[in-house]
Amino acid sequence: PYITRRLEGFAQQMATLEGLEHISPGRNLQFIPYGVFTRARFLDTQVPEFRTESDPRGGLDAKIILRDALTLDVALNPDFSQVESDEPQVTINQRFEVFFPEKRPFFIENAGFFQTPINLFFSRRIADPQFGLRLTGKTGPWALGLIAIDDRAQGNRLPQTDPLRGERAGITVARIQREFGKQSTFGLLAASRDFASSSNRVFSFDTRLKLNPNWILTGQLMRSYTRQLDGSRMSGPAYWAELRHEGRHLVYVSRYEDRSPDFRSELGFVPRVDIRQMEQFARYYWRPKQSRVLLFGPDVFTVVNWNRQGQVQDWFVDASFGADLKGPTGLGCRRIDAFELFQGLGFRKHTTDCGVNTAWLKWLELRGDYRWGSTVNYFPGSGFLPFLSNISSGDLGFTLRPRPRIRFDQTYLYTRLATRHPLALTATPAGASIFNNHILRSKLNYQFTRELSLRAIFDYNAVLSNPSLVSLE
Repeated sequence: PYITRRLEGFAQQMATLEGLEHISPGRNLQFIPYGVFTRARFLDTQVPEFRTESDPRGGLDAKIILRDALTLDVALNPDFSQVESDEPQVTINQRFEVFFPEKRPFFIENAGFFQTPINLFFSRRIADPQFGLRLTGKTGPWALGLIAIDDRAQGNRLPQTDPLRGERAGITVARIQREFGKQSTFGLLAASRDFASSSNRVFSFDTRLKLNPNWILTGQLMRSYTRQLDGSRMSGPAYWAELRHEGRHLVYVSRYEDRSPDFRSELGFVPRVDIRQMEQFARYYWRPKQSRVLLFGPDVFTVVNWNRQGQVQDWFVDASFGADLKGPTGLGCRRIDAFELFQGLGFRKHTTDCGVNTAWLKWLELRGDYRWGSTVNYFPGSGFLPFLSNISSGDLGFTLRPRPRIRFDQTYLYTRLATRHPLALTATPAGASIFNNHILRSKLNYQFTRELSLRAIFDYNAVLSNPSLVSLE
């Protein structure tokens, strides 16, 4: 089929496959049991005496295809020990929660059935399930997703003296979506989490309207109802809307988001509430013909955020220029100027960022990025209020494929926070280190056969901090 960037989307431009009717797959039943036994001898320092404990554990993962269109997945005391560790990210001196993608197979498979524009089901909120059921499927224009699962994590984290020690949370998420018209949809989602006498319920309606080949309107309405362990209650709405244009040269996005101070989504990834935020994004690319330069052009991204009292909490202007060359090779630079209100203090910040990546050689990919500017020290040492600091950070990495069966990935992240001005309280000069953070990951994968592979990962993370200037472990 003819596919062009003049139209929005990729898959919907593919040809229509016809003639595959009244076909039923073979019966699909999968059962994967596992067993683990550990035995430990250790010193109980409270008695004190040496003790021996055994910990047998077993479980089962199962998959059953129901009537061709529906898939039932069952997890009984699932084991996630084989799941690969997370890709490295900088997590220190972050004002809001850092997003780490899901990697557990039970939650990754068919995760799209539960997706909404605002992520109201972030499966990593479920840490230690014992029993879980998931039903997903699509029949005609309808798509269905249902999860019922428990979580032992919150009860197990409580001290032994707490009466709720050992309690588990009950979790249910249901999602239904219908396609209509030309690539338009609407859907409903309900998410519920109960722990002892507390509960959190979230209900959502979302829609995607394909207005014409280039314009898409997307919206979501949400409301939550929360009851705390002490019996107090709160509820609040949230709204999200986006108008998007995608073409061969021009991309434009206008987005508005509104979250009540009492909106809560305990199963979602919603790191901030009490916002009324307007976003604008525009990008224009030139695409020269018969040139080593595939595309180049600028983009601008602006955000303004108010709270319910009409006070500006944040704004920033992000302007960049980039280019893609044959190879493939990409390069670009950006400048961000911003304002942030934190603990009643206003901060003007700026960042400059330049990066390049290339895969000119088939067996080698290189990537690098360096940023410098100013940011807030959100967790200052004793006696200090949050203060503006200098920041410099860099990402370096490469991927090496000397043979088709071998892949080696190397990543290094560096972040340094330093004082902008002398600090009289501790007689600290300008430019003194607040912290240095080094993150290193080496990952080797060797594919013996299609079925058998070996993977080895080495992670290193060091935080070197000045305890008088920052509260970090």
